[in-house]
Order: sequence, then C-alpha cells, then structure tokens
Amino acid sequence: MNLLKTLLPLALLLVLFTACEKENSVTNSEVELPELVEFTESNPLITRASGDGYGIELGCFTILYPFGLVEEDGSETTFESDEDFETLSEEVIYVDFAYPLTVTMDDEESTINDGEELGNLFASCVPTGGWEEGDFPAYVITYDNSCYTLNYPIQLINVEEEISTIESEEELIDALSQDLYYFVYPFDLTHEDGEVITVNNMDEIFEALIECNGFNGDTEVDWEQDFEYIGCYLFSFPFDVVLPDGEVVTVNNHMEFCDLMLTGDVFDFAYPISFTDLEGNEVTANSGDELEALLADCNDWNGEGEGEGEFDQDHFLIWIGAVSTDLGGLACYTIEYPISFTQTDDESVLTINSLEDYNDVFFGEYPNLGSYVGNYPMTMTYNNSGESITINTSEEIELLLLGCE
Repeated sequence: MNLLKTLLPLALLLVLFTACEKENSVTNSEVELPELVEFTESNPLITRASGDGYGIELGCFTILYPFGLVEEDGSETTFESDEDFETLSEEVIYVDFAYPLTVTMDDEESTINDGEELGNLFASCVPTGGWEEGDFPAYVITYDNSCYTLNYPIQLINVEEEISTIESEEELIDALSQDLYYFVYPFDLTHEDGEVITVNNMDEIFEALIECNGFNGDTEVDWEQDFEYIGCYLFSFPFDVVLPDGEVVTVNNHMEFCDLMLTGDVFDFAYPISFTDLEGNEVTANSGDELEALLADCNDWNGEGEGEGEFDQDHFLIWIGAVSTDLGGLACYTIEYPISFTQTDDESVLTINSLEDYNDVFFGEYPNLGSYVGNYPMTMTYNNSGESITINTSEEIELLLLGCE
C-alpha cells in the first residue's frame, strides 16, 4: 500500500539514578579566596544535575564524586555520594562548583578547570530526546559535533513560550546554562562545504543532522521514535556500527545511537546485524544489500504485495494517523477511546484507553508486535477539519487514511 509508505515517516515518533551508601561524608572546609573575588549570582547548572551513583549527571556527561560546591562566604562543601547531594539545603546558597572537576563522557575522563569550560561542554551536548512535543531542544551546533554550524542570530523559545534572540555562540551557551530552550524556525546552518541551508521544521533539522552520516539519511532510521526503529524493525541492542574513520564501536542503547547519528559519526552498520520484526521474530541482515531487501519488505506489512502471507496490522495502521501532536503537529486524527483489537493467534483482546496506551503498544518496554484485527466500529475526528468518521471494517482503514493525504 503506497499510502502506508507515504504516511510512515509521519508515524513512528513516539531526555538522569542509583545511590551509594556513605554516612557523614559531607564535609566543610574554609577556602581562602582572593580578596577581589565577589559572587554576584549562582551557577545555574548546580540545580540542573541529578545523582547517578558515580556522580551527578549534567547533560551528556557526569561530574564524578567527590566534588565541591562553593558557598557565598567562600567555604566549600564536599559531596561524595548521591545521598550527600540530595541533602542540598535551600537555606545554603551555593554559588559555583569548586574547580577543577573530573567529568566522564563516553567512558572517557577529562578535567574541567572553570565555569566557562563547564558551560561550553553542557551547551554542546547533543539532545537524545525532548522533541516529543514537536520542538527540538536547542544546543550549540558547530563543526565539532556536526558537519554544520549555526548561523547567528537565532531565536529560542522556552517552556513558558518566551522568545529570546541570540546573537552569538557565547549568548547561546549562557542561555542554555540558565534554562531549557528550543529552536525557533526557521534558522540557517552552514555546511562544511560552505553551503547554507534553511531549516524550517523538525523534520528538516533531523534530515540535515543525519545527513552528516555516510548513510545520508537513506537507511530509514526512525528518528521520530528516538532511534529505536529502522523501517518496520526494532533494533536489537547492542549492535556494532562503523565510524567514518573505519573504527567499529558498540552501540548499547538508543540514546547512544541517537548521539552518534545526530553528530554524523555513523558510516555504516557492522554486519551481521539483527532486528525484531512486527511479529516478534528475529531477522538478520548480513550485508547492506540484505538490509535493503528487509526494508523493502516493510511495504508489505498490510498483507499486500509480495510479502509472505497475510499479516493483520489493524492496530498499527490505525495508530499511524493517530500519533499525537507529539509528532510536531503531524497527527491526522484523534481517536474516540477506548478501542480494542483481537489477536489472530490466540484471540486475546488488546484494549487501548488513550494515546499514551497506544504508543506503549509499539514503543513500551515490551512492544506488542503481534497480528491484530480491530473490533469495530471505531470513531475518529480529523484534526484539520473537525470532521468525524466511523469505520466498521478493516477494509475501511484505507479510506480513513486517505483523508490524511
């Protein structure tokens, strides 16, 4: 069904914490500061971190224990565990970290010597999520983490929908240290070859960033669902990828894969690579050609074409147009819940009470990838026109989706 292939890029969309026990490890010591040092405000990154057992996570890196925080009077408090960090008192104002700090990122340790280095590192963290509401989290895009760089000025918007104009990279770093911001479209990026492109929406920023990979975006890797799918297949983590310099690295989860894809660091998969299909079966591609063949089979999900046998995917096909504005306003219609489906193998009933339930069917901890037919009738309302439509059979799904064109 060509319509399914057309709608699929719109459909598949759907950003820290253990504790170590240690008693009485918070210590205070007086630190002699130069006489002219005067704190005028606190480092906002202090409140944006959370413990992970080894240190405190801040964006894409972890500040390792022990580390110190400096109070207004110049005294320093040392933190050696999550329990220590959780005892931060609202009555004590910590103005900055005590440098140097030891941080780890991608399993490599490095030293941060001052607040400027800390802010630069934090602002350059490539987001591994946070676009579920249709906006893309802002970060510093440069040739250090992409094949593109940002053209200033740009505009940002925060969760309170306040828009700020950013004139330089320094202003962007400062803004991101203060608050969570998203890019405001359109904005321009300059490629390493000098070409300037304009990004008009979230689709286009993903396309641009992924294009930096040797894949050139042609692998059908599903950014819309946090890089957990390729075509109609669920990635089986861990798997190996080839970097542009030929190095083979292991990708342990979708966040690591997201980071590599958005920084343009993936040249190819290291074959063989295995996936899970929509029926829950493991499939393996031993080469790029075999992967292309598997992806071509995705066009036969609805039982048509050259696929083997009929595979009832009512629950998937209806979900395609129902994926919410979490997709960036790309949802076609709203479903009148509850709805239900019957599995063709054991006749068990799958009941869905909300869009959140529906998303969990495909992208929860245990994806429900069986073969289902719908229990009709079902009623949907098109989001653009407000028109309601009731479908009474599986055959009417195609008519429903035609209204999404």
